[in-house]
Amino acid sequence: LNIPRKNAGLTAPVYLLFARGGTAFIAAFSMLTIIRSYSSLEITLFQAAWTALFAFLVSFALPSSPDRGLAPALIMLGALYGRGLDDGWMILVPALPLLGMAAAFLDTATGAFLILVLNRKLGMAEEDAVSAVRF
Repeated sequence: LNIPRKNAGLTAPVYLLFARGGTAFIAAFSMLTIIRSYSSLEITLFQAAWTALFAFLVSFALPSSPDRGLAPALIMLGALYGRGLDDGWMILVPALPLLGMAAAFLDTATGAFLILVLNRKLGMAEEDAVSAVRF
């Protein structure tokens, strides 16, 4: 992507620490799956909004490593939701490695995209950049 090392070295750790959109998305989706599996009722708009909001907020309190964020996010969401779902995340234990990989991929892709956009906005892009990522 031809991003100068000093730019990537400064911004990459910050983005990988705070840009946890993939983990928040997968955690919200997983939490809605957990809620749906423990209840015979439909998921209401309030439950979906609560899950999206708290998944976003919980994503700021996760460990800094992209691959270790999903399980703590589900544990925190279950504890905050209450209603007997404190250990509800255990229903997803067989799929947790795959979901964790998807969340880590989305987090890393988000961070790389934000670094690329920042580099372009600052005008520090090198001229021989890959043509597929020019915009």
